[in-house]
Amino acid sequence: MIKNRNFIWNMIGNSLNSFLSLFLLIIVTRINGIELSGMFSYAFTLTLILQMISNYGGRIYQVSDYNEEFKFAEYLGSRVKTSFISIIILLLFCIYNKFDDNFMYISLSLMGLRIIETFSDVIYASFQKNDRLDKIGKSLTMKSLLILLLFYIIEFTTKNIKYSSIMILIASLIIFLCYDIPNIKIYEKLKISYNNQIYDKSKYIFLLGFITLLILNTGRFVAKNNINDIAIGYLGILMMIPTVMSLVSQFIIQPEIINLTNFCNKNQHDQFNHIKNKMIKSLLLFSILCIIISITLGPFALKLLYKLNFNNYRFAFVLLILSGTFNGLTSLYSNILTILRQTKIQFNIYILVLIINTIFSYILSKFYGLYGIFFALLFAMFIQYILFYLYYLKLKTS
Repeated sequence: MIKNRNFIWNMIGNSLNSFLSLFLLIIVTRINGIELSGMFSYAFTLTLILQMISNYGGRIYQVSDYNEEFKFAEYLGSRVKTSFISIIILLLFCIYNKFDDNFMYISLSLMGLRIIETFSDVIYASFQKNDRLDKIGKSLTMKSLLILLLFYIIEFTTKNIKYSSIMILIASLIIFLCYDIPNIKIYEKLKISYNNQIYDKSKYIFLLGFITLLILNTGRFVAKNNINDIAIGYLGILMMIPTVMSLVSQFIIQPEIINLTNFCNKNQHDQFNHIKNKMIKSLLLFSILCIIISITLGPFALKLLYKLNFNNYRFAFVLLILSGTFNGLTSLYSNILTILRQTKIQFNIYILVLIINTIFSYILSKFYGLYGIFFALLFAMFIQYILFYLYYLKLKTS
């Protein structure tokens, strides 16, 4: 019964959270148009990348802290400094690029959302370690629905993205204060303490997460001067495909992290491999389903959602789904290597892939526009997966 409850709520919550950015982008595009949609998508992605800084180390390290090396209060305290740093970086980035007040306002509102999510993530890790994935699912469900409701109401009535963005922050804060905080008090004492060793211990996991997200969104930044504002709007919409697929892959992977960690520490290799293979099959089946749906219904569905013509991007759907699939498989092996505390080699691989994707995205986008970005991403994701898989095989046979 408990396992079913955990699965159902975790599925609902993570599904809604995975598709939240997609729903928000639909609302903005239909009400404000494709160009403002591109700006919102750019700010949304920028703050998502900066969240990797505020969320330093993330839930993976905390959940896989098998011997309780650090206390809950220390994980909570570590996020205070990193959250402050992420805000400073955002401000400097906006000033350096001379973004206007609208972009600055939207970005700061979305960054506020990311900071709240950072502290919620520490709480979610404790829920997960106490086998209460249902509480995570309920929190994500309420948060996603409230964000969508308030965002749509303000967008519909004011048609002003600045006001709508602040509603995202307010909705997230309501759920954090009214649900996350009261529920975590059942399992943890809500206090903050500081232990700077956390930063050193989890630095590679932070770098991995940061660079991984940066790789997935390299095209948005390095090719910005090679495509026009309308193309940037289409790019923001289409890049939701691999992003959402990566988030869904986490829905498949995250619930099994505790089991994988336990089987690994107890040297129960058969059980470990059974879970790993089951996750691989799930990722591949999901990918095949997405490709079939995108080829048959993709352009029609997106036109219905965004009021835009996507007939010229049918092949792009396949490229981006394959990119998301390879990235999801890489994420699986990355989590396994993290459990094995093999983090430095991951960092080296990701740096190499980041360089490859940056170079190819810039060059190909000059000649092929958006399709150049998509081909560069697929090539980078494929190389990334191959390198991770080969290193895992090396560990397994050594």
